[in-house]
Amino acid sequence: MFKSFLSRSKAVVYSMAGLLCISLIATAQQGPAPNSDPTYQQLRNLSLSGEVVGVSNLTLKRDAGTFHVRSGSVCFVAPVQRKVTGAVFVGDGSLVLDVPLEGARSSLKLLTKESEFAEAFDRLVLRFTDGTFDEIKKHSGVGSGGCEVGPLQESQKAMWKRLNYNLDGRILEDVLSPEPGSLFVAFVHGKHYDDKEIFAIDPHGVPALIMPLAPEEVELITYDESKFGAWSIFPPVRRIQERYGFRRAEELAGSHRTSVA
Repeated sequence: MFKSFLSRSKAVVYSMAGLLCISLIATAQQGPAPNSDPTYQQLRNLSLSGEVVGVSNLTLKRDAGTFHVRSGSVCFVAPVQRKVTGAVFVGDGSLVLDVPLEGARSSLKLLTKESEFAEAFDRLVLRFTDGTFDEIKKHSGVGSGGCEVGPLQESQKAMWKRLNYNLDGRILEDVLSPEPGSLFVAFVHGKHYDDKEIFAIDPHGVPALIMPLAPEEVELITYDESKFGAWSIFPPVRRIQERYGFRRAEELAGSHRTSVA
């Protein structure tokens, strides 16, 4: 009986060892986890670099959106693969959105109750793969003071937890590409309409932050608990100009959807 028990015990041990070996081999064959890429991890754990510049009377024109920065400080994030992909602004500025389609403009007016979308802000978080870094540097001076990392962390948390969108993964595409990127995302701490606004431009199609909205490339949303929705979605100005040959065009069928909770 003892020999029979010993034989059964050895069989169990051998079986467990075999299963362990198979598991280890399978794990080795699978390779590293997708999110273990070192460049992606740098973007995922991004923070401020310590580089600060002063800005005054700076205008950033991004498609239908114009950012007027009257005065303040810009703190850049740490470079990844020698590319700077973000910045935090603290100071006095405003965003004016001049929607290029009549139908979209009318829908936006219904939401704002005003003829023009003009949002004042005192904080701004920018994520980009376009020429924003070079443009700000070109029109900046010596910086004084600095920026808190909090707004950057809040924008990261909003993407991960609130909006369930992997912005770091999207930026990674452009960082690893030999071609220049065109992504631009602004987290606007507004003082008029809402303090949680996002103005985004992506030639790959706007992020599905509220709902799938691609292939449109430009969007304005709010992600506040009490005001969660898309305010305006439309094609880029250049595409409208190419198709119609002038700035103000009648809305294309189905090109605009608005939903604000």
